[in-house]
Amino acid sequence: MVKLKNNPVLRGIWLCGLLAAFCLSVSAQPKAVKKKIEAIKENPAYKYGEATGPTLDTAYKSALDKLLENIYVFVSSDFSQTGTQQTVDGKAVYNEQLYSNLSTFSIGTLQDVGRIEYGEEPEVSVFVYVTEQSVNQMFDARLTKAKSLIGNGLQDEERYRVADALRYYTWALCLLQTLPMGDMATFSYQGKEEAAKIWLHARINALLSDTDIKVTRVEEVDEPGVKDRVYLQMSYQNQLVDNFAFSFYNGMRNIGPVYASDGRAVAEFSDGLDADELDIRIEYLFESQAKTLDQEMAAVLQSIELPKFSAANKTVLLKEKKLSKRELKRKQKAEKENSV
Repeated sequence: MVKLKNNPVLRGIWLCGLLAAFCLSVSAQPKAVKKKIEAIKENPAYKYGEATGPTLDTAYKSALDKLLENIYVFVSSDFSQTGTQQTVDGKAVYNEQLYSNLSTFSIGTLQDVGRIEYGEEPEVSVFVYVTEQSVNQMFDARLTKAKSLIGNGLQDEERYRVADALRYYTWALCLLQTLPMGDMATFSYQGKEEAAKIWLHARINALLSDTDIKVTRVEEVDEPGVKDRVYLQMSYQNQLVDNFAFSFYNGMRNIGPVYASDGRAVAEFSDGLDADELDIRIEYLFESQAKTLDQEMAAVLQSIELPKFSAANKTVLLKEKKLSKRELKRKQKAEKENSV
């Protein structure tokens, strides 16, 4: 047996052969990759994106953007939604709102996303692909989530938890706005199929309109940072609401959200209260809660045109409810004596 280390000629031949085999393997890899990529591109069941960049991360992000563009083309041609398809002079025009809506879907919500990498930095390429079925499943999952939120809202509404019901309904409405089939979505309510978006708009308006806010009293106080205190009572359909959130204007800026408990809340004024009315805005978007509770919802709220409900704005009278410090002390004394 001839040992390679003792035979420099054979050792050289062996190394050359090994290098040649390696080169053949490397050169064969792009051909195999190219063949697979071309097969995917030719298959109408797939949507894909491909990009080349100086780093793997840069190429991957660009490929995902291209994938999103392909999904946009698929969605805009396959679904009919108000505002989805626009034409100018007979030509299709890119719909920025639809594209923005699609960007609220995380790539992580897609099932079975394929990824192929080839080349080396600083010229590396990434090819990502997914089936149309997976795209539809992603939309279906969000539609299911929206319907689940409606169900949660109905449960909280029955318990007079107005803030929670408003949050669930508004979040469901916002999710539907991002769906290509959002305008056509329906759900079952009391044995009847309802158009979800129309129903939600009406329900949110009803909750806001039927919520009553009253001032029970206004006190002049002498406490650090507080000169006037307004006591409020919130009710819905003549029942004190168990959960409620609002903001109010203190003459210089909006303060809130302020949360009520058992239908009662307090608004405090550090610079005194020199007004006969108090402007209150009922909370229904709950953007800060979305950031901590639901990252998908937070992304949606940042990307879409948020719904606006004028019924959320309330004005309550203050003048007749204001007690001077002397009247307050007299009232507190009488309440103390009556409680003995």
